Amino acid sequence: MTGCSMLIPVLLYRFGKFFENDDSIDINYAFGYRTGRSMQNQDTWRFAQKYWGILRKKTAVVCLVMVIPMMLVYGKSADTVGTAGGIICMMQLIPMVATIPKTEKALKETFDDEGNFRNKNR
Repeated sequence: MTGCSMLIPVLLYRFGKFFENDDSIDINYAFGYRTGRSMQNQDTWRFAQKYWGILRKKTAVVCLVMVIPMMLVYGKSADTVGTAGGIICMMQLIPMVATIPKTEKALKETFDDEGNFRNKNR
């Protein structure tokens, strides 16, 4: 169960690293951070993917720390271990979902409503 609980942070980190470093992904409806604001143009898309990737890596660390309590149930009954693992996995959803409003806020601060950079010095 500890391995299952660690799967979420490991995948978050790997995907975060991928999105943070890969500029080759074009706007698509299948893969990446996909919202109306992020898909306005290639600039908003790349910004959102990179920003979201960085947040995902930070979220992975938070989620990894959440796995530590699994050590407290080592050797306990299967029900206890399963319950603890389920609670941890559900708690890991909170920081994962929190990346969405943070990314939207960053997009709104960086781009205007038409998807143009607010700071023309870029």
